[in-house]
Amino acid sequence: MSELNDKIMRAIAKEAEQLARDFFDSMAIGHPDELTAARLMELHPELDAEEAELYRLFCKQHTITFCGCYGQGQIMWPKWQAFKAEIQAL
Repeated sequence: MSELNDKIMRAIAKEAEQLARDFFDSMAIGHPDELTAARLMELHPELDAEEAELYRLFCKQHTITFCGCYGQGQIMWPKWQAFKAEIQAL
């Protein structure tokens, strides 16, 4: 029974996380502080439009949807670089 409870709790937690992510995503759309691919390209000139959009989605997946949360990228940029390196190593 404990294993079943653990599975149920994990499912509830996963659903709650997705609801929170959807909530913040919906709040960000059209907001003046929304993190956009254009803003990411301003901060990181080495990004082209396609990679900037992929990076924006990566940030979004990690609950970074506002420029104020992103800052100058000191947290997410190294994670993005590590993620790209991991993908290229496959």
